[in-house]
Amino acid sequence: MKQGRDESLKLFMDRFNRTARQVRNADQRLVVSALTTALRPGPFCDYLHAEEPQSMDELQNKLASFIRIEEGRAHQRGREEGEPVHRPARVRAGPQSGGNDRRGGYRNKDHNQMKQYIHHTPLNAPRARVLEEALRVDLVLQVVQIPTPRGADESKYCRYHQNRGHTTEDCHTLKDKLESLVQAGHLQKFVHRGRVSSRAERPSTRQESRKRTRPRIDRSRSRSADRTVRGVINTISGGFAGGGSTSAARKRHLRNLHSAHRTDTSKRSMPTITFSDDDFHAPDLEQDDPMVITAMIVRYRVGKVLIDQGSSANILYWKTFKQMDISEDAILPFNEQIVGFAGERVDTKGYVDLRTSLGADKDAKEMKVRFLLVEADTSYNVLLGRPCLNMFGAIVSTLHLTLKYPADNGKIATVRADQKMARECYAVGLKVKPRITNFPGSRSEVAMMELDPRTQFDDRVEPLGDTRPFVIGQQEDQCTTLGRNLTTDQATLIEALLLKNKDLFAWQAADMPGIHPDIISHKLSLFRDARPVAQRKRRLGNEKRRAVEEEVAKLLEDGFIREVKYTTWLSNVVMVRKPNRKWRMCTDFTNLNKACPKDTYPLPSIDGLVDGVSGYEILSFLDAYSGYNQIPMYQPDWDKTAFIAERSNYCYEVMSFSLKNAGATYQRLMDKVFQHQIGRCMEVYVDDMVVRSRSVEEHLRDLAEVLDQVRKFGMWLNPLKCTFGVSAGKLLGFMLTSRGIEANPDKCRAILDMRSPSSLKEVQWLVGRLTSLSRFIPKLADRIQPILKLMKKQKQVEWDNRCEAAFEEVKHILTNPPVMRRPDYGCDLHLFLAVGEEAVSAALVQEVPEFRPIYFISRVLKEPETRYQQLIKIVLALVIATRRLRPYLQGNQVIVRTDYPISKILHKPDLAGRMIGWSIELSEFGLRYEPRGSVKGQHLADFVAELPGRPSHCCSWVFNNQAEYEALIAGLELARDLGVKVLCCKTDSQLVAGHMNGIFQIKDDQLLKYFHKAKQLLAYFDSIEVNHIPRCENQRVDRLSKLSTGKEKGQLASLVRQIVFKPTVECLQVYSTAERDDWRREIVLLIQQQEAGATLQSEELKQVARYIMVGEELYRRGYVTPMLKCISKDESDYVMRELHEGICGRHGGGRSLRARALRAGFYWPTLEKDC
Repeated sequence: MKQGRDESLKLFMDRFNRTARQVRNADQRLVVSALTTALRPGPFCDYLHAEEPQSMDELQNKLASFIRIEEGRAHQRGREEGEPVHRPARVRAGPQSGGNDRRGGYRNKDHNQMKQYIHHTPLNAPRARVLEEALRVDLVLQVVQIPTPRGADESKYCRYHQNRGHTTEDCHTLKDKLESLVQAGHLQKFVHRGRVSSRAERPSTRQESRKRTRPRIDRSRSRSADRTVRGVINTISGGFAGGGSTSAARKRHLRNLHSAHRTDTSKRSMPTITFSDDDFHAPDLEQDDPMVITAMIVRYRVGKVLIDQGSSANILYWKTFKQMDISEDAILPFNEQIVGFAGERVDTKGYVDLRTSLGADKDAKEMKVRFLLVEADTSYNVLLGRPCLNMFGAIVSTLHLTLKYPADNGKIATVRADQKMARECYAVGLKVKPRITNFPGSRSEVAMMELDPRTQFDDRVEPLGDTRPFVIGQQEDQCTTLGRNLTTDQATLIEALLLKNKDLFAWQAADMPGIHPDIISHKLSLFRDARPVAQRKRRLGNEKRRAVEEEVAKLLEDGFIREVKYTTWLSNVVMVRKPNRKWRMCTDFTNLNKACPKDTYPLPSIDGLVDGVSGYEILSFLDAYSGYNQIPMYQPDWDKTAFIAERSNYCYEVMSFSLKNAGATYQRLMDKVFQHQIGRCMEVYVDDMVVRSRSVEEHLRDLAEVLDQVRKFGMWLNPLKCTFGVSAGKLLGFMLTSRGIEANPDKCRAILDMRSPSSLKEVQWLVGRLTSLSRFIPKLADRIQPILKLMKKQKQVEWDNRCEAAFEEVKHILTNPPVMRRPDYGCDLHLFLAVGEEAVSAALVQEVPEFRPIYFISRVLKEPETRYQQLIKIVLALVIATRRLRPYLQGNQVIVRTDYPISKILHKPDLAGRMIGWSIELSEFGLRYEPRGSVKGQHLADFVAELPGRPSHCCSWVFNNQAEYEALIAGLELARDLGVKVLCCKTDSQLVAGHMNGIFQIKDDQLLKYFHKAKQLLAYFDSIEVNHIPRCENQRVDRLSKLSTGKEKGQLASLVRQIVFKPTVECLQVYSTAERDDWRREIVLLIQQQEAGATLQSEELKQVARYIMVGEELYRRGYVTPMLKCISKDESDYVMRELHEGICGRHGGGRSLRARALRAGFYWPTLEKDC
């Protein structure tokens, strides 16, 4: 198409846009190239040839400017010639929109009509939400539904037109309709007020002429002037530099440089940039500091930006990106790694284009910079490499710590580095610990664990009990398995049912057509910008190569793969040794899986599955024949699963278990096939199926119903792995019987036969095995606390007697582990709590209709949690139990059995901190609290001792009479420090009062020491009485004593308490002797002389007036500061060391050190000189 001779730019662009919308997946370069070809020569065409727009938004803005210029010139030309100017009238949005095209067939009117507005007001909410509000208040009428046109994109849905083909957010009709409502004054609460909008309704002719008389303002300057700071945020090879991320692109980039036919390119010109002595600005000129600046990124002031001229990529660290108000949907995929100096490779999270300016100046030059997102431990926020510096034309001088680049106004912009910040980042960077990556021994094992959810269980499904084979095929070896415990009549009924459905069993892959694609197929759904990766062929040994050939031949015969040519995605195969010494062929879909989004389809809860199968009389275990391979691949994705074989390349036509979301797809199929049976008569975990019933008659009905569903959806079963009519079996690591849930005897035997660990690896094995059995061991974390402490040591393991005793205790429990039961819903559940010094535990039981333990849990306390008060630990144990046992507690009345007032604490109106959150969280369950009472069951006996006593601190000296003397002495010392001269002591101890008054004789040597200590203190008082009073008159002091004993230190701010660990009479008394040259002695003597009535000289009076004695300590009076304690020379040295280099020291300067010493409340005469 071409622009007509008399066709205006606006009319041509409307026609061009309608045509361009019909081209799918058209990128920006294709649109610009087609537009430059179609335009007739003119200013807009010259602009496209001279300066290619960086984005479609910039192209639209430029286009609007040129349209306004063209219309303005046409208006002025028509006014000069006296001719009216005809403009296309702006059509107002009416209530009806859409409809059928009269020319036959349906077209999406939204994609064919002309846009009424070039710019639209930014909104602060999605247009779908704004539309709902407009429909609710009758600002917009709902249009008649328009049928979806042929060939439309079925994945996109428009709420306004109620059809498919485009999204609500991209609907042009809705955009214009909402714009007309906004301009009319409606929907103002949805208008984005973050910054002044660049869109405004076209002004009148008078306004246009007025604007024409003004000088034109540069667009970049005007944008920077309106730019507001949104926030403040306080560090290579790879990326897009060097030709690209692929090896072929880099080679092509190098060949272009060495090509003999390379023509001379146009020279780049830029103004001269020089550095002079005036550019030296760093406080320390003798430096080799890094270039660290501040930059503006999407209106965020980002500090700690490292300028690295040796980096081929601009890096935005993930921690910085998370602080920006940017949606993760803006991240585009980037599947390559970046390479460090020593060859280390770092994964990237994608890339993002952000508008960036160097420096914090609002008028600085702003450009769109491409950043790679990297998650790393570093002291920097952003790293700017060569691509950004070259884009700005920036020149860096590390000698001057200055960066210069040409600005838009023709001047040279200067950005100075922050030397202080650079050194701080450098020092912190040296302390950053490297990220430790645990490399597995086998790459295929990691792929199996991450991609297949079944591999985390060694024994997923295994029937127990005596079984016998039952032939259901035409040959004798074509048989399945039946339980031997069935009676003859029961076995006959089950055999008849299996023979009736024997066509559902597959004996080879050729018998299995698979699931129909209309039911389900596995779709890869690659990221939109994912780049295909073709791996290089890996060399295999002769044995592995033969195994690959055999496996490929088998897959070809089964119809699972086909040969493929000219594929863009290509993967290698990995051979893994099976337990039977055979080889399993896996495909290394690492690159393909990275390009696929995660399917978050929920897998069933393990506890729910185990509880759902336990307690039933008869079970049948089913297994699908090559389960994953029964699901077909989405046909357009066949070629993407291509892999390299020895002589050709092949691709999968069925789903391979190595694909990323294979487990989620299979679980989705199982939920669809057995949607009416799951939870009622069977349980399913991926491809493990268990049918459970309470009687054989019920089991026959359930099994027939399940087999009918298998037939309906075209599934096939593996008869060799199916077992019917057994009474017990292993599922997901648990042994399930009619009694309940029992510990796996194989796991118990492995621990019982295990010798005492001698290395850290063996300790980790032991803890891992015990964790898998934690449901059956009460207070596990508390019991194995000595063993857990060994895991924190990096040196050689020292297995001591405490570890051995804990190990033996756990072994004793596992010799006869408890049988857990699933709860009987409708009956009350009882929760018991236990708190230790370093762990908390809980036990969930049900006592009616019979006693049955349900679950044991335990958790090691974190280091701050060990310092909680015991009552808070009890509440913490309750919170942990409710979080872990939430499925059991919902729908049942839960009774917390404890003798501590948890209910009163949680319902206090003055709760604060974490207790408020816990109280709100626990209110969901409607808990009821009752006293503990008697405890049933031997495994609950450990929960009787709910709160272990505190370790005693050698309290054997505390006797009643000694405690009375300690209280008397403490009171006398307090009264002495307060300067009391007349004192009356009242005590309810008749013995102490008798001793002090000389009535009773002292016969105990220890009490005699207390008596002499008290007599010494009596000398400080002018008058003192010690009287005996009855205890009934001493209740206030008695209550205070009990309150002090029951509360932790610091819990009551008004309560002063002192804990004495040794008798006062046995404590050494330390007397301080003043130094001979202590400057304080002279002043103390002058104060004592003044108090004695001596006459002092005027100079001495002035000196004394600055000081005061408080008790036996000398203080200096302050004018604007509180009193300062006077200290000696040795004490001042200690204070300066602590303030400068102690645990709270900051290594500050002398002025800062003096200020900190004064603020700490200390003074000595040489303070100014010493600091």
